[in-house]
Amino acid sequence: MSVLVDSSLHWASIVALAADMVAAGVDGPATVELAGATPDLRSDDCRRLFVAMLHELGLPEAPADPRVFAHFVRNDDFDSLLELVTVADIAGAWLRDARRVADDAGAVGSDEWANAVWYSAVWYLDRDRTRATVLEMIELAEPGDLARVGAGPLESLVTENESALRWVEENAAISSKFRAALTHAWLWNQLSTDAFARVERAAGTPLPKPDR
Repeated sequence: MSVLVDSSLHWASIVALAADMVAAGVDGPATVELAGATPDLRSDDCRRLFVAMLHELGLPEAPADPRVFAHFVRNDDFDSLLELVTVADIAGAWLRDARRVADDAGAVGSDEWANAVWYSAVWYLDRDRTRATVLEMIELAEPGDLARVGAGPLESLVTENESALRWVEENAAISSKFRAALTHAWLWNQLSTDAFARVERAAGTPLPKPDR
């Protein structure tokens, strides 16, 4: 079953659907709460209850419509998104979309929502989540993917912050794929000389610079 949750969705219809399910004997807490929602219930609360209702029905275990994911991303509602997908799912979808763009930038892809995640300032507020997703990308990456990861999401996480630099050093020390991805990150103009040198040492090879 696919469920379309878009900005044009009339939440009253979802409330009515929940009421019908309660009348039919479906009495999960979220379904009951949604069925009794008043017209002034905020959209964010409706989304939260709707996702909880889907869980009660077991629906998230079936493939969800990518438009559901896109809706949550557009609304920076990553809590609801992560009720339906894992960071590994996001990583895999990002890789598939990057390959699609490389093959045919004009094609429409069902995984575009995973690329849009990385344009949200809210997504970056959870440092552990973003780092875990990039590590999943690197783990799942095929040889041709590492350049895309390095020049994309990985590059955006390498900053002057001491925690970020240590994260790079620790992962580079244990992963040849991480080191390979680093060699495609354009960092010379976003790091101090000392920080750039640390990342370069971690990569074990000269990193891209204008004079290289």
